[in-house]
Amino acid sequence: MDFKKSYITFLTAAAIMLPITAQALTITETDAFTSGDNKAALQTSTGLIWLDFGVTNNKSFNETIAQLDTTYRGWRLPTHSEIYSLFSELFAESRYKTLGTNQSEWYGAGVTAKMYINDVVDVLGANVVEDKGNGFEYSYSLGWYLSDTNKLNYAMIYDDGYNYNNYQAARICCADTDYAEYYDYDYANYKDAQFSTLLVKDNSITVPEPSSAILLSLGLLGLGTIRYRLNK
Repeated sequence: MDFKKSYITFLTAAAIMLPITAQALTITETDAFTSGDNKAALQTSTGLIWLDFGVTNNKSFNETIAQLDTTYRGWRLPTHSEIYSLFSELFAESRYKTLGTNQSEWYGAGVTAKMYINDVVDVLGANVVEDKGNGFEYSYSLGWYLSDTNKLNYAMIYDDGYNYNNYQAARICCADTDYAEYYDYDYANYKDAQFSTLLVKDNSITVPEPSSAILLSLGLLGLGTIRYRLNK
């Protein structure tokens, strides 16, 4: 009986710890325009709905924002802090470095990083996805937005698609540098399959995530129930 109790206790504890320690996405697929289109992602912590990368590609930044009252009615440009919050949540467990004022990059290598990037892209979409013919995919997601000082910036998720040891990264451009001015190019009016414009809309219902404390409490309750039944 003691062995049985110990074994059940071990299995229950393992079941409790698994959802706490495993890395989980903080976004879920949702609809953007019509029921079942799955062209948006719900950020569960904030309730914000993000339009997929790739929906607005092949349109320039200026062309997209000119359609905010028509094609994209109800959507808006995200703020820098909203983008930073999304990327900080998604890539919290990756290696991190600061590249400059308000410019950040999350990066990783190996099978875990590549598979996780793929999971993110499956929900957030991509501007370009190419089969490299080696069992891997190259994916490139770059979205324009305006910084808090009204400067053209971008957020990007990138996977080189070659092997487990190469480069996978997510980057937010420096908020106090205008990308178009820096490269002396009119990116605001440039259209290409690799570039899109980030759009977001507010959702009145915030979906809370279960906290570790709640999960632990439920697990302890289960342990107590099992112990009570075994001792009867």
